[in-house]
Amino acid sequence: MSNKIDLHVHPYFEQYNLENVVEAMQTRNLSAIGLIRYNLDHFEETRKIHCSLKAESDDLLIKVEKDGKPFYLLRGIEVLNEDFHLLVIGNTEGIKQGQSLEQNIEKALENGAIPVIDHPFVHATSPRKGICKEKRKKLSDVCKKYHNNIALEWNSYCIPWIRRMMLGNDANYDLEDFAEGLFWEAGDYVPVIADSDVHARNKSLLQEIGAGHIIIDGVDCSSGQKAILGLKEAIKEGEDFGYRNNKKCVSFTHFIRAFGLPLVLNLTKNRG
Repeated sequence: MSNKIDLHVHPYFEQYNLENVVEAMQTRNLSAIGLIRYNLDHFEETRKIHCSLKAESDDLLIKVEKDGKPFYLLRGIEVLNEDFHLLVIGNTEGIKQGQSLEQNIEKALENGAIPVIDHPFVHATSPRKGICKEKRKKLSDVCKKYHNNIALEWNSYCIPWIRRMMLGNDANYDLEDFAEGLFWEAGDYVPVIADSDVHARNKSLLQEIGAGHIIIDGVDCSSGQKAILGLKEAIKEGEDFGYRNNKKCVSFTHFIRAFGLPLVLNLTKNRG
């Protein structure tokens, strides 16, 4: 059985409930999502949310059943720093803002978690821009150090024509070009995985979770630890071997409502 998984979703549970998220997952045919917030692991808080559906959880995974089908929500965090954003799926202990990218990667690997450098060709603090040569060099060094123990994110919010209109770069194109060059020039393989990065600020915005996602066959989700291990092994095997990518951007309407207007109004710093 194929599992469609979006590891990068920002839910806003103050605006809706867990059932609404699961309904959206069912509509979008997603098996699992990563529960993400900026610089904050809100997994324990999410576990305490009342759910009318049958639900059970452990330290890394929430399982919710709807219409006889299981849906899984995975523990995660997005850590921001001046260089890059880092997504960590799994055990987030010791993952902190203020630590360097490599410190957080090392801690994630020590925890058995999955470290993913988010939208690496988007400037970390000014998302309209791309990255400079120095940051590209740093990214290259990190990739050559960790190889397929980390992943790079293809991001559904990086709509090419919008980024060009903002005088930015085509971040996903630059990412794929970089990853391909890294492999052919240095023999270093770093997986690229597709995520949506949906910021579902209200219930209707949940309808585009999974715009970008990965497809993996036969993940054991009987426990959070087994699920994370299975995902990690599949990603390390590489695209078309351990997993497949579904690369699709969100709609223009969604982007404007979820990210464009909040960015213009400077609301993104308040919540993520």
